Amino acid sequence: MKLALARAVLKDAELLLLDEPTNHLDEHAVAWLTRYLRKGLSKRTCIIVSHSPVFLDAVVTDIIHFADLKLSPFHGNVSQFAAGSPSRAAALQFLVDGVAFTFPVPGRMEGVKSRNKHILRMTHVSFTYPGAAAPSITNATVYGCLASRVAVVGPNGAGKTTLIRLLVGELMPTSGDVYKHHNLRIAYVAQHSFHHVEAHLHRSPVEYLMWRFHGGVDREALSKESLALSAEEAALVGQSFGQVERILARRTRGKELEYLCSFVGLAERENRHLSRSKLEEMGYSNLVKQADEVIAAEAAGLDLRPLTTREIQKHFDDFGLPAEFASYGKIGGLSGGQKVRLVLAAAMWNCPHLLIMDEPTNYLDRDALGALAGAVREFKGGVILVSHSTEFTSALCSETWLVERGVVKVQGELKPELAEAEVGQSARPSTPPPREDTVVEQVDKAGGNTNAIKDEKLMVDFWGKPLSKKQIRAAKASRGGT
Repeated sequence: MKLALARAVLKDAELLLLDEPTNHLDEHAVAWLTRYLRKGLSKRTCIIVSHSPVFLDAVVTDIIHFADLKLSPFHGNVSQFAAGSPSRAAALQFLVDGVAFTFPVPGRMEGVKSRNKHILRMTHVSFTYPGAAAPSITNATVYGCLASRVAVVGPNGAGKTTLIRLLVGELMPTSGDVYKHHNLRIAYVAQHSFHHVEAHLHRSPVEYLMWRFHGGVDREALSKESLALSAEEAALVGQSFGQVERILARRTRGKELEYLCSFVGLAERENRHLSRSKLEEMGYSNLVKQADEVIAAEAAGLDLRPLTTREIQKHFDDFGLPAEFASYGKIGGLSGGQKVRLVLAAAMWNCPHLLIMDEPTNYLDRDALGALAGAVREFKGGVILVSHSTEFTSALCSETWLVERGVVKVQGELKPELAEAEVGQSARPSTPPPREDTVVEQVDKAGGNTNAIKDEKLMVDFWGKPLSKKQIRAAKASRGGT
């Protein structure tokens, strides 16, 4: 944004068009821009689109109000414009009625009985970009839990986004350790959140979700650098006799996790459990992490939740994206605010335990900001926000991570009412389906004829509703009849 503004300044234009110029700017940069527009361009014309009433109040002399497909001119600043009408004043309030977002319940995690238990932790982490003379993050120690309400603040270039990317696994630390609970599901909305959908502009939002979560896993989560198999690890997976071919399941034995593995060239009866530490010692660290992601998705019920237009549109409705845009429009035709809603809705599809948002206020209007704030307040999981909007973070966050020149200082503490609240219920249906082998056994005992099974609920869908016999046959066929 600073580079774009610098280019505009150098053109010395008589007419300057600014669309959301305060996005991504810290308070010092916004203060400079305000002074420049008021004093440096006193003899130039500026047309500005912005959702920041404080910024607009300081720089504009006239307003063009766009509502109901009509343009209405007004002479004066934002405060004067709002004073003339109660409805206008209400529209400028941070929290407004009539618009609401609804976040899903994250559900329980294995071994987590307290909302203040660490589920994501960074310990003495430092990181230096290749070729850089100095580290971007130095000896950082932070943690997140189900009760977290954290604001990550600091000037532009201080290392806030780098810190977040290290936490979510998009970057690997140069030194130190990043711990993630094996069943933790994270929703991450990046600073330049449109990058999530740039390769899918030809799809509708519904089609994008169908693509992203096909097979019951999040394809974008599995593409992170921290999960990708290195060339050395890929050479150890399924290439020669006796090597680990697949990780099939996981169990807890004592205090250690064990993974059921199949092996190249060996029969199914030779499958056996190996401890996590043993697999890591053998060089399968990221294969284990990939298995954890798949199992965490199953714990959320993604393998049961139907990827149908009706189900996905119902989810988009919870984020204010109606069928006109979500089902029938294309991503390339969405506005900036609508794309943010799309990215947020997609991130929340897997019922995450922890929501991480980098500059979520960009492109959102006042109604959407109020809806987002309300949803964050009601959310049963943890929240970490990177934002330059003090108005937004002060209303929601009790803890602050101040990042300055790569050094992270933790201020504040957990809210007692959040830390003491009960851990959320399971994200899967309240009446779980029978085990798969039980279903197969019953069908096989009937000679493959599911009509012979009269009243038994062999399977249920994501919401606990029994599947029809036709759906059971289709499910059995999709699993290769086993």
